[in-house]
Amino acid sequence: MKLKNIFVSSLLALSLGTGFSSCDYLDVVPPEQPSIDNTMDNYKQALGFLYGCYIGVSRPMFGGWTANVSIDHGQPVPSMTLGDLHTTTDEWIMDDIQFNQAPIVRAAYSNTLSANNNVNDYKCYSIWLSNVFLFLEKLDQLGVPRGIVDEETAREWRAEAKFLMAYYHFCLLRRYGPIAIVEKRVPMDASTSSFPGRMHYDYCVKWICDRLDEAAEELPAKRPASETGRATSTICKALKSRILLYAASPLFNGKFPYPEWKNKVETPGYGYELISNTYDREKWVKAKKAAEEALTFAINEGERELYYGNEGNETQQMLDKMFVPVDGADEDFKRAVLRMRNVVRVKEPDGNREFIWSCGDSYGSAGGVYNQRIARNPIPKTSMAPNGLNTTYSCIGATLATVMRFGTKDGYQPENDPNFSPEADWYKSAGYKDNSFAKRSHIINLNKNREPRYYAWISFDGGDYGTLLRYGAEPVPVDLLRSDKQGYSQLAMRDYCPTGFLVQKWIDTKATISNMAVTNWIYSPLPLIRLAELYLNLAECCAELDDVNGALENVNIIRRRAGAKELTAEMVSSSGKSIVEWVRDERSIEFFDEMQRYFDVRRWCKGDLLGFGTRRGLNAHVQNPSFRKFNTPGVVNQGHVYSWGDRMYLYPIDANELYSNPQFVQSPGY
Repeated sequence: MKLKNIFVSSLLALSLGTGFSSCDYLDVVPPEQPSIDNTMDNYKQALGFLYGCYIGVSRPMFGGWTANVSIDHGQPVPSMTLGDLHTTTDEWIMDDIQFNQAPIVRAAYSNTLSANNNVNDYKCYSIWLSNVFLFLEKLDQLGVPRGIVDEETAREWRAEAKFLMAYYHFCLLRRYGPIAIVEKRVPMDASTSSFPGRMHYDYCVKWICDRLDEAAEELPAKRPASETGRATSTICKALKSRILLYAASPLFNGKFPYPEWKNKVETPGYGYELISNTYDREKWVKAKKAAEEALTFAINEGERELYYGNEGNETQQMLDKMFVPVDGADEDFKRAVLRMRNVVRVKEPDGNREFIWSCGDSYGSAGGVYNQRIARNPIPKTSMAPNGLNTTYSCIGATLATVMRFGTKDGYQPENDPNFSPEADWYKSAGYKDNSFAKRSHIINLNKNREPRYYAWISFDGGDYGTLLRYGAEPVPVDLLRSDKQGYSQLAMRDYCPTGFLVQKWIDTKATISNMAVTNWIYSPLPLIRLAELYLNLAECCAELDDVNGALENVNIIRRRAGAKELTAEMVSSSGKSIVEWVRDERSIEFFDEMQRYFDVRRWCKGDLLGFGTRRGLNAHVQNPSFRKFNTPGVVNQGHVYSWGDRMYLYPIDANELYSNPQFVQSPGY
């Protein structure tokens, strides 16, 4: 069955009867429909049924900024996911208008979520799990007996279903902590007293990892491009590495802030406890072993490798047009910038074998990426476009916390680099001269002499945005001091960079804007797991186990690929930061804007990083400011809304779920 991407066909599969309207917790047990047997009439329909089971992988990742759970073809669409995984961290914020359009997203970062005011992910994933259970039943009842599917194929399909069971449980686990493990459909007439309650976090981790191990035994290590996103043994091992890394982390390994939180029912072998209050070093040992196994397998059997670029994707024209404010920047440095712009954009047929698992084939759509990120007014006014191009918003701004995490050209961070500009001079002009193309005098010292990833993914006043974005010939020169350019305008009161630092991570290097249109835009899959994560998983385990050399070795593999200076033991000791902190920062840089930090900050028990007053930027909420006024750092315009409370480490269980399943206990603090 030739398919561009299995997530395309998963939408088609919904019309075959695999989707069901939803209620509450009991939707794990969807009612039979008269037409459901028709889903196994032939091989194509049976495969479509299987593909439909993947809908819970792609749907949450391509939602908008609203907070309601809508129903499409009987399937839930929890469209908050992109919104809260992005905007509730300290990576970036949106302009005031966008900021106020999603009330429950605001509740997620203002500590006002409740059992009656949330997005019910539990309901969504329960429905998606029910599709998997139903597929397995029909496969054994109809598909194999009818000869539609041979037993060898059926074994692989059962393994895929087992993988999806594990993944959907993991998605709940990382949101809610201890969850109810559901292994099969429960009869509709079952007593509510028989419904499972939450189980100890470590029990859930073991159950999920066991399912992944079982699935890996029957799945291929890799698949052709036509089956992008479909489960493999490589994905199973990589996901297991992530799960065990989370389980070893402080939140679930001795530092959970609610030690008295207990369950209503016992978990076999764990009693009434839900999260361990005792540190266990062995969890890091297990996580390290899983990371090593996953990394070795991905490189060998999975044939994965870090993306190092190629001349077809990073052309000489791009290099010639690139400007970076770095002393001594050579072509290798610029090539590294282009390489890192492409690492999440280039697909496997074009030379990128880094993705272990990706979903969809349309990340980078107009609503999701380019018109929210690309600098406003990217082309000047012409007779063809009398107002310039106003369909881009530049409404997303990286915070100063993000800017500070990125390294300098010498491999430190600004505050601990002995060769970097002193802090008193960070917001002063770096001394560049204006030219006919750009206001280079606007570049401040903080934006000078940074590492390649900084210039790949962040843009700033006086610098450039994009690669060949304007007319396919040059980047967009950024002027954030003028309201008729990219700066704040009181006429619109929206569509401006709220922090003074624009985000350009997902912008296609080959995209072109001219005459009110964007062309040559290539949508990309959204990477769910890429090979770089396994190196950094291993580095973090080594750091936590006091293996400094092992941590440095794996961090430096990622740094070398990024064109950044390698980290040394001397740099660590002179910085005043531990090797664990260095590894965490490296992870935050490498996976900037990839929805990793939401869970990383929580598992590290660093929620205070997300509290009141922590979102800072430049003074960008001013029309036509002076250079000095604009380059005054402070709390962003909406900064007073952000708040943190320890209960935010876990999501609340929706009131409907609590009512439907009396065994559930609410997350602590709600």
